[in-house]
Amino acid sequence: MGPVTTATRPPEQDQAPDGLEVLETAAARGLSLPAKLAGTAVGLSLLGLLALVMIVAAISRPSQQSQGTAVYGVSAYALADIPPHYLQLYQSAATADGIDWAVLAGIGKVETDHGRSNLAGVKSGANFLGCCGGPMQFFFVPFGGRIAAASKNASTWGQYGVDGDSDGYKDVWDPDDAIPAAADYLKASGAPGDYRAAVWAYNHSTAYYDEVMSYADRYRGQLTGGAPALTGDKLSQLVQAADALEAQRLPYCYGGGHGSTPATPSSGTYCWGGSPLHKIYGSSDKGLDCSSSVSLLLQEIGYQLPTMTSGSLASWGLPGPGAAVTIWANADHVFLEIHVNGQVRMFGTSYSNYRHGPGWHPVRSTAGFVARHPEGL
Repeated sequence: MGPVTTATRPPEQDQAPDGLEVLETAAARGLSLPAKLAGTAVGLSLLGLLALVMIVAAISRPSQQSQGTAVYGVSAYALADIPPHYLQLYQSAATADGIDWAVLAGIGKVETDHGRSNLAGVKSGANFLGCCGGPMQFFFVPFGGRIAAASKNASTWGQYGVDGDSDGYKDVWDPDDAIPAAADYLKASGAPGDYRAAVWAYNHSTAYYDEVMSYADRYRGQLTGGAPALTGDKLSQLVQAADALEAQRLPYCYGGGHGSTPATPSSGTYCWGGSPLHKIYGSSDKGLDCSSSVSLLLQEIGYQLPTMTSGSLASWGLPGPGAAVTIWANADHVFLEIHVNGQVRMFGTSYSNYRHGPGWHPVRSTAGFVARHPEGL
């Protein structure tokens, strides 16, 4: 369980090679009590704490977005570890909300071992804190955990509960109801755009996030599908390509992607991985670094350029900021600034992303970088 207020992250720092050298520490995000409780596989969700402290107002179910969501198969490990009915529920609920089923399954594993834990509150009643219950550990006290399908209340379950099996009730102990509700909660909390924020909302703990993602990595099989074909003008296509690249959840691999044009994820000198995250030299993982990520996005929307280094991108294209897109580059790092729908967004490899890989990240300083832009943008 973590603090209710979110600790701020440290400023991003770029350091050679290729601009990524910052580990986010537990202290930087206010590490909570352990997600795994004394020899068990049950984590207490922040869902409950938020409801207890804040008594949330009614929240409508978020609209669904599947644009850019990568679709993964099921690994042999997942088939052996996840009960078949739970696996089907994870996949169907994730598909409905356009999120990664393996992250949802990772939460189910850490919370209650996919409902197999015999601890209090998993199959009936509340957990040892007297607040939460069910396979996904939703906060429901002081209200009932089994409520009419049309009813709402101020608890997290009262807001996000789902009658997944259409029996007329939202039952926190029924995986048919609890798993799609958990998918909705992740979607409302930032998934698929920001899984770190979504899982952080579920349990305010960096250790919890790392454990969930570790299981998710083991559960995923081969990439079986992805974003639809890019449509619209070049700016729209760039945003779609960035969404799709982020959704692949690639690790940062120094030198990854530089052996091909267009850039294809590959192993590099090292990749970020493990728990806590660290550089793994000689890793067999495949990923991209900052410059291959930027090169790939430009290649995917029709620009003819080889997969370039950060220093080379500092002289590619036209000088100065673009009307909608600016490439900020120096010898060590490169990232994109994109103006779309009245917003300023930034894309690149960052400590704030999954395994420091490519994705949207917070707006950062451009001091020390050269501004270039693609023709027409």
